[in-house]
Amino acid sequence: MGIVAEATGATGFLQQLIGRIDPWLILEKAISLLVIALLTVVVLKIATHIIDRVFDKKKTDVDSSQMRRTVTLNNSTKTFIRSLILLAAVLIALSLFIDVGAIVAVAGVGTLAIGLGAKGLVEDLMAGFVIILENYFDVGDYVTIESQYGMIESIGIRTTTIRKTTGELFIIQNGQIDRVLNHSKGAILGTVRIDVSYDENLVQVFQILDHLMPRLYEERPELFMELPEVFGVSDTKPSSLEISIYAQCTAALKIRCEAYIRKRILETFVEENIAFPYEVITLQEPDKEGNKGNAHGQ
Repeated sequence: MGIVAEATGATGFLQQLIGRIDPWLILEKAISLLVIALLTVVVLKIATHIIDRVFDKKKTDVDSSQMRRTVTLNNSTKTFIRSLILLAAVLIALSLFIDVGAIVAVAGVGTLAIGLGAKGLVEDLMAGFVIILENYFDVGDYVTIESQYGMIESIGIRTTTIRKTTGELFIIQNGQIDRVLNHSKGAILGTVRIDVSYDENLVQVFQILDHLMPRLYEERPELFMELPEVFGVSDTKPSSLEISIYAQCTAALKIRCEAYIRKRILETFVEENIAFPYEVITLQEPDKEGNKGNAHGQ
Protein backbone atom coordinates (compact mmCIF):
# COMPACT_ATOMS: atom_id res chain seq x y z
CA MET A 1 0.00 0.00 0.00
CA GLY A 2 2.87 2.38 0.82
CA ILE A 3 4.43 1.92 -2.61
CA VAL A 4 1.09 2.53 -4.32
CA ALA A 5 0.61 5.71 -2.30
CA GLU A 6 4.05 6.99 -3.22
CA ALA A 7 3.43 6.28 -6.92
CA THR A 8 0.07 8.01 -6.73
CA GLY A 9 1.71 11.04 -5.08
CA ALA A 10 4.46 11.26 -7.69
CA THR A 11 1.91 11.00 -10.47
CA GLY A 12 -0.14 13.76 -8.93
CA PHE A 13 2.90 15.99 -8.60
CA LEU A 14 3.77 15.49 -12.27
CA GLN A 15 0.19 16.24 -13.29
CA GLN A 16 0.28 19.46 -11.27
CA LEU A 17 3.63 20.40 -12.81
CA ILE A 18 2.38 19.74 -16.33
CA GLY A 19 -0.78 21.62 -15.55
CA ARG A 20 1.22 24.71 -14.63
CA ILE A 21 3.08 24.68 -17.98
CA ASP A 22 1.55 27.11 -20.46
CA PRO A 23 2.21 25.80 -24.01
CA TRP A 24 1.35 29.20 -25.48
CA LEU A 25 3.92 30.85 -23.20
CA ILE A 26 6.58 28.33 -24.30
CA LEU A 27 5.72 28.98 -27.93
CA GLU A 28 5.94 32.71 -27.34
CA LYS A 29 9.38 32.38 -25.71
CA ALA A 30 10.63 30.14 -28.54
CA ILE A 31 9.45 32.59 -31.19
CA SER A 32 11.06 35.46 -29.26
CA LEU A 33 14.39 33.60 -29.09
CA LEU A 34 14.21 32.88 -32.82
CA VAL A 35 13.52 36.53 -33.58
CA ILE A 36 16.42 37.62 -31.35
CA ALA A 37 18.75 35.16 -33.12
CA LEU A 38 17.67 36.36 -36.57
CA LEU A 39 18.00 40.03 -35.60
CA THR A 40 21.45 39.33 -34.14
CA VAL A 41 22.62 37.76 -37.40
CA VAL A 42 21.21 40.66 -39.44
CA VAL A 43 22.76 43.29 -37.16
CA LEU A 44 26.13 41.50 -37.29
CA LYS A 45 26.06 41.46 -41.09
CA ILE A 46 25.07 45.13 -41.28
CA ALA A 47 27.75 46.15 -38.78
CA THR A 48 30.40 44.13 -40.66
CA HIS A 49 29.39 45.77 -43.95
CA ILE A 50 29.51 49.27 -42.45
CA ILE A 51 32.94 48.66 -40.90
CA ASP A 52 34.26 47.31 -44.22
CA ARG A 53 32.97 50.44 -45.96
CA VAL A 54 34.56 52.73 -43.37
CA PHE A 55 37.92 50.93 -43.51
CA ASP A 56 38.04 50.45 -47.27
CA LYS A 57 41.45 48.95 -48.20
CA LYS A 58 41.12 50.15 -51.80
CA LYS A 59 41.52 53.73 -50.61
CA THR A 60 44.99 53.00 -49.20
CA ASP A 61 46.52 50.60 -51.73
CA VAL A 62 49.20 53.16 -52.60
CA ASP A 63 50.69 53.20 -49.12
CA SER A 64 51.35 49.69 -47.80
CA SER A 65 51.91 50.88 -44.22
CA GLN A 66 48.58 52.72 -44.22
CA MET A 67 46.92 49.64 -45.69
CA ARG A 68 48.27 47.48 -42.84
CA ARG A 69 46.97 50.06 -40.36
CA THR A 70 43.55 49.95 -42.05
CA VAL A 71 43.44 46.12 -41.86
CA THR A 72 44.35 46.24 -38.16
CA LEU A 73 41.66 48.78 -37.30
CA ASN A 74 39.14 46.88 -39.41
CA ASN A 75 39.73 43.56 -37.63
CA SER A 76 39.88 45.10 -34.15
CA THR A 77 36.70 47.14 -34.66
CA LYS A 78 34.85 44.08 -35.94
CA THR A 79 35.91 42.05 -32.91
CA PHE A 80 34.83 44.78 -30.49
CA ILE A 81 31.47 45.47 -32.17
CA ARG A 82 30.65 41.77 -32.49
CA SER A 83 31.36 41.25 -28.80
CA LEU A 84 28.98 44.10 -27.87
CA ILE A 85 26.22 42.83 -30.18
CA LEU A 86 26.49 39.25 -28.89
CA LEU A 87 26.53 40.46 -25.28
CA ALA A 88 23.42 42.56 -25.89
CA ALA A 89 21.68 39.61 -27.58
CA VAL A 90 22.46 37.29 -24.65
CA LEU A 91 21.15 39.83 -22.11
CA ILE A 92 17.93 40.34 -24.11
CA ALA A 93 17.42 36.58 -24.37
CA LEU A 94 17.98 36.13 -20.63
CA SER A 95 15.49 38.90 -19.88
CA LEU A 96 12.75 36.65 -21.28
CA PHE A 97 13.24 34.19 -18.42
CA ILE A 98 14.87 36.03 -15.51
CA ASP A 99 15.23 39.50 -14.08
CA VAL A 100 18.41 40.86 -15.70
CA GLY A 101 18.34 43.85 -13.36
CA ALA A 102 18.78 41.54 -10.38
CA ILE A 103 21.72 39.88 -12.08
CA VAL A 104 23.32 43.28 -12.71
CA ALA A 105 22.83 44.17 -9.05
CA VAL A 106 24.43 40.92 -7.92
CA ALA A 107 27.25 41.47 -10.39
CA GLY A 108 27.76 44.93 -8.91
CA VAL A 109 28.17 43.43 -5.46
CA GLY A 110 30.64 40.84 -6.75
CA THR A 111 32.60 43.19 -9.00
CA LEU A 112 35.59 43.29 -6.67
CA ALA A 113 35.89 39.51 -6.41
CA ILE A 114 35.42 39.05 -10.15
CA GLY A 115 37.93 41.80 -10.87
CA LEU A 116 40.55 40.14 -8.73
CA GLY A 117 39.95 36.79 -10.39
CA ALA A 118 40.03 38.25 -13.91
CA LYS A 119 42.95 40.62 -13.36
CA GLY A 120 44.98 39.03 -16.14
CA LEU A 121 42.07 39.20 -18.58
CA VAL A 122 41.51 42.89 -17.85
CA GLU A 123 45.23 43.59 -18.35
CA ASP A 124 45.19 41.79 -21.70
CA LEU A 125 42.13 43.75 -22.86
CA MET A 126 43.58 47.10 -21.82
CA ALA A 127 46.97 46.27 -23.36
CA GLY A 128 45.25 45.29 -26.62
CA PHE A 129 43.50 48.67 -26.85
CA VAL A 130 46.75 50.49 -26.08
CA ILE A 131 48.63 48.54 -28.78
CA ILE A 132 46.01 49.46 -31.38
CA LEU A 133 45.59 53.10 -30.35
CA GLU A 134 49.32 53.78 -29.96
CA ASN A 135 50.04 51.94 -33.25
CA TYR A 136 52.85 49.78 -31.85
CA PHE A 137 52.43 47.43 -34.79
CA ASP A 138 49.85 46.48 -37.39
CA VAL A 139 48.75 43.29 -39.09
CA GLY A 140 51.43 42.45 -41.65
CA ASP A 141 54.29 44.11 -39.78
CA TYR A 142 57.48 42.15 -39.12
CA VAL A 143 58.37 42.34 -35.44
CA THR A 144 60.48 40.72 -32.75
CA ILE A 145 58.62 40.01 -29.50
CA GLU A 146 60.14 37.86 -26.76
CA SER A 147 62.95 36.85 -29.17
CA GLN A 148 60.32 35.62 -31.64
CA TYR A 149 60.66 37.11 -35.14
CA GLY A 150 57.85 36.97 -37.64
CA MET A 151 54.85 38.67 -39.21
CA ILE A 152 51.87 39.89 -37.18
CA GLU A 153 49.00 37.70 -38.32
CA SER A 154 46.28 39.00 -36.02
CA ILE A 155 45.76 41.41 -33.14
CA GLY A 156 42.92 40.36 -30.86
CA ILE A 157 41.50 42.10 -27.83
CA ARG A 158 43.30 39.54 -25.66
CA THR A 159 46.11 37.93 -27.69
CA THR A 160 48.46 38.70 -30.58
CA THR A 161 49.63 36.04 -33.03
CA ILE A 162 52.94 36.06 -34.91
CA ARG A 163 53.60 33.82 -37.91
CA LYS A 164 57.31 32.97 -37.77
CA THR A 165 59.40 32.66 -40.92
CA THR A 166 59.68 28.92 -40.27
CA GLY A 167 55.89 28.56 -40.29
CA GLU A 168 55.10 28.21 -36.59
CA LEU A 169 52.40 30.39 -35.03
CA PHE A 170 53.52 32.21 -31.88
CA ILE A 171 50.69 33.39 -29.62
CA ILE A 172 51.27 35.84 -26.80
CA GLN A 173 48.89 37.57 -24.43
CA ASN A 174 48.74 41.33 -24.95
CA GLY A 175 49.45 41.98 -21.28
CA GLN A 176 52.76 40.11 -21.58
CA ILE A 177 54.06 42.26 -24.45
CA ASP A 178 56.68 44.44 -22.82
CA ARG A 179 59.19 45.34 -25.52
CA VAL A 180 58.63 45.26 -29.27
CA LEU A 181 61.15 45.61 -32.09
CA ASN A 182 59.17 46.65 -35.18
CA HIS A 183 61.08 46.04 -38.41
CA SER A 184 58.36 47.51 -40.66
CA LYS A 185 58.42 51.12 -39.50
CA GLY A 186 60.28 52.48 -42.50
CA ALA A 187 63.14 50.93 -44.45
CA ILE A 188 65.59 48.44 -43.00
CA LEU A 189 69.11 47.68 -44.16
CA GLY A 190 69.82 44.48 -46.03
CA THR A 191 73.46 43.41 -45.73
CA VAL A 192 75.42 41.14 -48.06
CA ARG A 193 79.04 40.20 -47.41
CA ILE A 194 81.21 38.68 -50.14
CA ASP A 195 84.72 37.27 -49.65
CA VAL A 196 87.36 38.06 -52.28
CA SER A 197 90.82 36.52 -52.59
CA TYR A 198 93.89 38.61 -51.75
CA ASP A 199 95.23 37.77 -55.22
CA GLU A 200 92.46 39.69 -56.96
CA ASN A 201 92.74 43.29 -58.13
CA LEU A 202 90.52 45.21 -55.70
CA VAL A 203 90.17 48.16 -58.06
CA GLN A 204 88.74 45.84 -60.71
CA VAL A 205 86.47 44.11 -58.18
CA PHE A 206 85.00 47.42 -57.00
CA GLN A 207 84.49 48.58 -60.57
CA ILE A 208 82.57 45.40 -61.33
CA LEU A 209 80.41 45.79 -58.23
CA ASP A 210 79.78 49.50 -58.84
CA HIS A 211 78.56 48.74 -62.36
CA LEU A 212 76.44 45.83 -61.11
CA MET A 213 74.43 47.72 -58.45
CA PRO A 214 72.41 49.92 -60.90
CA ARG A 215 71.65 46.84 -62.98
CA LEU A 216 70.25 45.07 -59.92
CA TYR A 217 68.06 48.07 -59.16
CA GLU A 218 66.73 48.10 -62.72
CA GLU A 219 66.20 44.33 -62.89
CA ARG A 220 64.24 44.00 -59.63
CA PRO A 221 63.05 47.46 -58.52
CA GLU A 222 60.37 45.92 -56.29
CA LEU A 223 63.08 44.51 -54.00
CA PHE A 224 64.86 47.81 -53.31
CA MET A 225 63.82 51.14 -51.85
CA GLU A 226 67.07 52.79 -52.98
CA LEU A 227 70.05 51.94 -55.13
CA PRO A 228 72.25 49.29 -53.42
CA GLU A 229 75.59 50.65 -52.25
CA VAL A 230 79.02 49.01 -52.11
CA PHE A 231 80.37 49.90 -48.68
CA GLY A 232 83.92 48.61 -49.19
CA VAL A 233 86.23 46.26 -47.31
CA SER A 234 84.58 45.53 -43.96
CA ASP A 235 86.95 42.85 -42.64
CA THR A 236 90.30 41.20 -43.33
CA LYS A 237 90.36 37.44 -42.92
CA PRO A 238 93.32 35.01 -43.03
CA SER A 239 92.62 33.98 -46.63
CA SER A 240 90.25 36.64 -47.97
CA LEU A 241 88.94 40.19 -47.85
CA GLU A 242 85.33 40.77 -46.89
CA ILE A 243 83.36 43.30 -48.96
CA SER A 244 79.98 44.56 -47.70
CA ILE A 245 77.03 45.70 -49.81
CA TYR A 246 74.07 47.48 -48.23
CA ALA A 247 70.56 47.87 -49.65
CA GLN A 248 67.51 49.56 -48.17
CA CYS A 249 64.43 47.37 -48.40
CA THR A 250 61.28 46.44 -46.53
CA ALA A 251 61.25 43.82 -43.79
CA ALA A 252 59.01 41.57 -45.87
CA LEU A 253 61.50 41.52 -48.77
CA LYS A 254 64.79 41.61 -46.83
CA ILE A 255 65.60 37.91 -47.28
CA ARG A 256 64.73 37.96 -51.00
CA CYS A 257 66.69 41.17 -51.50
CA GLU A 258 69.86 39.77 -49.92
CA ALA A 259 69.52 36.44 -51.75
CA TYR A 260 69.15 38.18 -55.12
CA ILE A 261 72.22 40.37 -54.53
CA ARG A 262 74.33 37.31 -53.63
CA LYS A 263 73.10 35.39 -56.66
CA ARG A 264 73.90 38.16 -59.13
CA ILE A 265 77.30 38.91 -57.59
CA LEU A 266 78.33 35.25 -57.80
CA GLU A 267 77.14 35.04 -61.41
CA THR A 268 79.03 38.21 -62.31
CA PHE A 269 82.22 37.04 -60.61
CA VAL A 270 82.09 33.82 -62.64
CA GLU A 271 81.63 35.81 -65.86
CA GLU A 272 84.51 38.14 -64.98
CA ASN A 273 86.81 35.30 -63.83
CA ILE A 274 87.04 36.63 -60.29
CA ALA A 275 88.42 33.77 -58.21
CA PHE A 276 86.69 32.77 -55.01
CA PRO A 277 88.93 32.51 -51.94
CA TYR A 278 89.84 29.20 -50.41
CA GLU A 279 91.42 28.32 -47.12
CA VAL A 280 95.17 27.61 -47.16
CA ILE A 281 96.37 24.83 -44.84
CA THR A 282 100.09 24.25 -44.20
CA LEU A 283 101.15 20.69 -43.39
CA GLN A 284 104.53 19.83 -41.82
CA GLU A 285 105.89 16.42 -42.82
CA PRO A 286 108.36 14.98 -40.27
CA ASP A 287 111.50 13.27 -41.55
CA LYS A 288 112.67 9.84 -40.54
CA GLU A 289 114.32 11.18 -37.37
CA GLY A 290 111.08 12.88 -36.23
CA ASN A 291 112.13 16.41 -37.14
CA LYS A 292 109.82 18.69 -39.11
CA GLY A 293 110.47 18.54 -42.78
CA ASN A 294 109.22 20.51 -45.75
CA ALA A 295 105.96 22.44 -45.62
CA HIS A 296 103.31 21.91 -48.24
CA GLY A 297 100.41 24.26 -48.81
CA GLN A 298 96.94 23.13 -49.76
